[in-house]
Amino acid sequence: MIFSTKTLAILTFASALGFGALVVLSEIYLSAGDGLLDVRLIGYDVGAVTNYLELLSNEARAFYLGPFRTLDTIVPPLLALTFIALIWSLGQKFWRVTVIFPLIYVFADLRENALVGQILRAGPENLDGDMISSASDMTQLKWLFTVLSLAVVLWLWRKGRTQL
Repeated sequence: MIFSTKTLAILTFASALGFGALVVLSEIYLSAGDGLLDVRLIGYDVGAVTNYLELLSNEARAFYLGPFRTLDTIVPPLLALTFIALIWSLGQKFWRVTVIFPLIYVFADLRENALVGQILRAGPENLDGDMISSASDMTQLKWLFTVLSLAVVLWLWRKGRTQL
């Protein structure tokens, strides 16, 4: 095992804390209309983004582009590292190839964040349909590979628990 149990516990706790902070902050400061773009599992289109931006206050937009975005740049790599460490520690050779799932997740999440930042700076009057489509694709890809990563970790954990 490359990662100690203590290291895995710290990574898992830090990831859960960071993810929880993002959820709480988004609900308190960024919830408007159908909610934060980043959490829309089935994506969004120009109309949905226009509606969201028109409902978002200037203060909320500044928060989204400032402190929230900073945290949302730290948490995805931390979460991906946690998934990778858990998969590597719990899995054998075959399962270790699934570390590609958290790598795809973190790429999609960080790309989504960059695109959403561009959308927020553009405002509802200057939206680019291609940019919104790309951001929406990254949002959906992010959630798909988050779920796949979590499913692999849970499967490996369960498999390990039943072999004790």
